[in-house]
Amino acid sequence: MSKVSEPDCYETPDIPLFTGVIKDSRHLDTPVSEDIDDSSLPSSELFQRFSGKQLDTSKQNYDRVQIGKPLKQSEYSFNPSGRNAESALERYQRLRVEIEALANDLKSVEQESPDLELEQGNKASDISKQISSLQHILDQCENTLHQSGNAGTAQSTNIAKQLMQELQASSDRSGDDTNRITYELYSTPTGSKDNTKLFADIEKRVASLENGIGSTVEMQKPIATTLALLEEKLSLLDENKLAIVETKIASLSDALENSSATMESSEKVDNLFELMNQWDSTSQQVPMIVERLVSLKGVHEQGISAVNSIHQLQKDQSSVTDLLKSTAASFQRLETAFEENKKIINSNVTSLEERMAKLEARLS
Repeated sequence: MSKVSEPDCYETPDIPLFTGVIKDSRHLDTPVSEDIDDSSLPSSELFQRFSGKQLDTSKQNYDRVQIGKPLKQSEYSFNPSGRNAESALERYQRLRVEIEALANDLKSVEQESPDLELEQGNKASDISKQISSLQHILDQCENTLHQSGNAGTAQSTNIAKQLMQELQASSDRSGDDTNRITYELYSTPTGSKDNTKLFADIEKRVASLENGIGSTVEMQKPIATTLALLEEKLSLLDENKLAIVETKIASLSDALENSSATMESSEKVDNLFELMNQWDSTSQQVPMIVERLVSLKGVHEQGISAVNSIHQLQKDQSSVTDLLKSTAASFQRLETAFEENKKIINSNVTSLEERMAKLEARLS
């Protein structure tokens, strides 16, 4: 095989082996200066050094200076509509969640370093005591919320407590199997509300059905009368009655066609009679009009010839006026030409006289 038909082969350099060590190239562009100390400090010493310290900003103006960055915060949104429209129960739930989260955080901090001072010399245990007092206040709020609940819920809870007390008392007693107590409990906390809601739903469904079908005064009649009317209307659909109705309809259609034809013919006759009445008065005057036109035939012919001659005279007059206008224009042009020639002749004569005078002066 020749070398021309062989495919081209290109060699690439080998890939360098990966050593497993990744160098941090983030500090390569850092400028090296003797004034900068690159030594690192432990975070615990830094915390002890700056814990409890405050920045005095009374003598400084930081209006156009941004100090630090905003801290990350956790939000508990129990009321999407806004804080101002937050109910008492929603505020209680939000505070309960926040206090429980804070207590868990303080517990983890206390387990890691019990003697650690957080802020202003307070330890995690001190803040936990304050949180316990806050939890006590929240418990009081919870009791208040339960007391302000609806009467049905409070009554059901009292009945349940009473039943539990009776069951506890009966279990403490010693007796036979015949002294057992059997209770049947039915939970209907909002029976009246459910009934009203059910009736409202039924009314809505009935209203929607009436809107779909169509509610009229006839449909509000008793069912017996409506059924009787339906039976009467259905009885009309019998085959024998339908045949009779068809024959009556055919006869009526024929009568209507005949009546329509007679009506059209009578209207046409009336129109023709009115036209004939109009022509009766004019038919008596037609012979007189014809005789008058025949007698005036010569006059009309003379008038036509006179009109034609007048038209011819008008044409001749217009041609004469055009000729006069052209002649006047030519005379005007001749007059202007004579004036110009006169001026030229006068100028030539004056020039000749001057030349003759000059010649005489030279000869003399």
